[in-house]
Amino acid sequence: MMERIIPPKFKPWYTLTDEPAWVNEIIRAVESYTLTSPERTAALCHAVEHIVLHDIPGDIVECGVWRGGSMMAAGMALDHMNARRPLWLFDTFEGMSEPDDIDV
Repeated sequence: MMERIIPPKFKPWYTLTDEPAWVNEIIRAVESYTLTSPERTAALCHAVEHIVLHDIPGDIVECGVWRGGSMMAAGMALDHMNARRPLWLFDTFEGMSEPDDIDV
C-alpha cells in the first residue's frame, strides 16, 4: 500500500488540483483551525454542496469540535452557495468520561 504524505499545514503552494478554486480557498482559510486533512475538508464542502443542490432539509451538526475548522468550512461552503442553515457545534471541552453501567 502506498502511503500518502500530506503536509502538516495546508501551505499556499499546496493545492488539490482536482478541486475548484472555492474549495481550495476554504481549505486554506480553515487549516489552522482543524485537524481534518485537505481531502476530507474538500469532501465536507462537497457534502454541503450536495445537500443544498438537492434541497435536503435539516441542520448541520458537528460533535467534537476542537477549534471549529470543519464547521467553519461547512459555513463557508454554505456562503459560497448563498444558502443558510443552522449550524450546531457540540463539545465536552474536557474529553469523554469513562463509560458507566448505563452506557454499556
